[in-house]
This record gives sequence, C-alpha cells and structure tokens, in this order.
Amino acid sequence: MLSPRKQSGMSLIELLITLAIVGIVLMAGAGSFATWVGNTQIRTVAEAQQAGLRFARNEAMKRNTPVQIQFDADYRGWTITDV
Repeated sequence: MLSPRKQSGMSLIELLITLAIVGIVLMAGAGSFATWVGNTQIRTVAEAQQAGLRFARNEAMKRNTPVQIQFDADYRGWTITDV
C-alpha cells in the first residue's frame, strides 16, 4: 500500500492569490510615489528661485546698484542685469 506523500511548494491558486495581493499593494504605492515625485520637483524649482533671488540681492549690494533678475522659461537658471 502506498502512503500519501507530503506536498511541498505552492499550488497555482496560492501563487495567483499572492501575485494579486502584491499587484494591489504596488498599485497603491504607485500613486503616492507619483505625488512624491511631483512635490520634489516643485520644491527643487522653488529652492532654485530662492537661491537666484538671494544671489541677485548680494549682487545689488556688491555693485551698489539695482539689478534685475530674469528666470529662464525652463527653470534651468537665471540672468542678472543692471537696471
């Protein structure tokens, strides 16, 4: 008489349920990741503008004359000119 063998591993149903749960968790995290990336980009642009304004103020004080700051349209830098 054959004795029943103990099965090792996972069944196909268990594997599919695990993959479904992992997929749901990843989808929930994707939304918060996209929000985090957007907030980081906004913060980076704001900090760059703040640094530009600080630099323009220092230049005005150093030159002892009013200066004008113009930010590039693509937020990659700025230009400081005498007024």
